[in-house]
Amino acid sequence: MPENSIGLCHTKPEVLAKRVGGGYSEVAPSVIKAIHTNQEKLVIVNVPNRGAIGSLPDDAVVEIPCLVNVSGVHGLNAPEVPRLCGASSLPPRIMNS
Repeated sequence: MPENSIGLCHTKPEVLAKRVGGGYSEVAPSVIKAIHTNQEKLVIVNVPNRGAIGSLPDDAVVEIPCLVNVSGVHGLNAPEVPRLCGASSLPPRIMNS
């Protein structure tokens, strides 16, 4: 079986091989491997804000760099969002999703 960039053997389904995108089919296995083996890994994933970006609510979902290890996925502090792009400028349907 072919080995991917994180050392897991698998054959990517044809539909994923044709898809253009962010590569989450590679990110997910690397997150699982980091948690399972307690190897710290830096990945960019969607997580609850939890104060990582101060101008957005804690329960907003943000795509930020995270440290992954045996204790889970931990969002790292991110630069502040300019006021023009902050929470007050987001439509309510996004803020309340």
